Amino acid sequence: MTLITRSGFVSLISLMLATLSQAGFVELYRDANFQHKLRTVQNVIPDRCYRLACGALNNVVTSAQWGDLPTYGKMLSTGESVTAFYTGYDCSDLPTHWYQVAAQSSSSMHFPSNFTKDNILNISSFMVMDTGKVLSHWNLCTIEAGTVDTPNKRTGSMLTDGDT
Repeated sequence: MTLITRSGFVSLISLMLATLSQAGFVELYRDANFQHKLRTVQNVIPDRCYRLACGALNNVVTSAQWGDLPTYGKMLSTGESVTAFYTGYDCSDLPTHWYQVAAQSSSSMHFPSNFTKDNILNISSFMVMDTGKVLSHWNLCTIEAGTVDTPNKRTGSMLTDGDT
């Protein structure tokens, strides 16, 4: 049996808290150039598939932006994490397109202001990739328009009105 030292335990807790504080947001818009916000998803968890295939969100997301997401991941050899958009409901197909998460903090990188310019149509799900494996799913269709604080073991669940 391996015992953990007090300093090792404190380091582990500090690392866990730092990871939790990195949970960011993704904003989804109906129109190009970030117009007509449909949803803000708070506390986005990497490798969780967020499903959009329902009435108000299905095939209507035209632009997206994000912030405070972890920029480092294990999937790419460069160590970067990416935000991927899919036409499939469960993030099970190949991503239609992915964007470096670093777009949130670099003036030389751009958020997808108009998915149709990248030949992306009919977005039904998205995921912030760390390992690239879908570890869980969250159905955004079960919640009315607004801001979604996604439930998980790290945070509670909360919904507030948005500017739909």
